[in-house]
Amino acid sequence: MKNKGYLLILLVVVLADFIAQIPYYLHQYHTPPSISGSLLLLAVLAWFLFGFILLWHRKAKGYLLIIVFLVIEFLFYLSTQITQAFSGKGILLHVLHPDDPTLFIVFAIGYINLLASGFYVM
Repeated sequence: MKNKGYLLILLVVVLADFIAQIPYYLHQYHTPPSISGSLLLLAVLAWFLFGFILLWHRKAKGYLLIIVFLVIEFLFYLSTQITQAFSGKGILLHVLHPDDPTLFIVFAIGYINLLASGFYVM
């Protein structure tokens, strides 16, 4: 990759999404997250960071890890939009109806990740 600025933008966007999961969880469930859930989140973060570091150093395995990560992330966020649309709640739920500042910010970060993952996969 000739321009590593695009990789740095990806890093910031994805890290913001992982960080946003902490206030989201506490806000929604009012309890500390489970150990297994936390370990799963950390494993996915490690997957991304490992792929990112390899890609930063222009290793083919890094490209593969990042592409698979981004495809899964894109499909996850797209499926939530499809589910919300078919459940009658509409798309971009907490951004178009910002009744809760925490959810507004967390979901906005998620929607940015939806767009970014689709962009970077293309």
